[in-house]
Amino acid sequence: AAAGRFVTCLHDIADAHPKGRVLVVAHNSVIRLALCRLLGAPLGEYRRRYPAILNCALTEVRMTGRRPALLQFNVPTEEDSSRQKADDRGDPRAREGRNV
Repeated sequence: AAAGRFVTCLHDIADAHPKGRVLVVAHNSVIRLALCRLLGAPLGEYRRRYPAILNCALTEVRMTGRRPALLQFNVPTEEDSSRQKADDRGDPRAREGRNV
């Protein structure tokens, strides 16, 4: 039900802003379910097809009429990338502010 409502909302937004860019913020499970619905994958496979989405990561979908195209998936923001680099170096401050 959540996937259907979210996809309907995305179509409504796309219809209201046919040539615009719109930022939509949602929980990662809803995004993964919506991607399955939009791209024709079975909803039950959302965990396998899209195993995880980072907090605040960008996923970009182009909505041309009723034909979606996945342009980017799970792209970390600049801040998240910097934090990951610090974490890779073993810097304990890298975990500050991150949900673990």
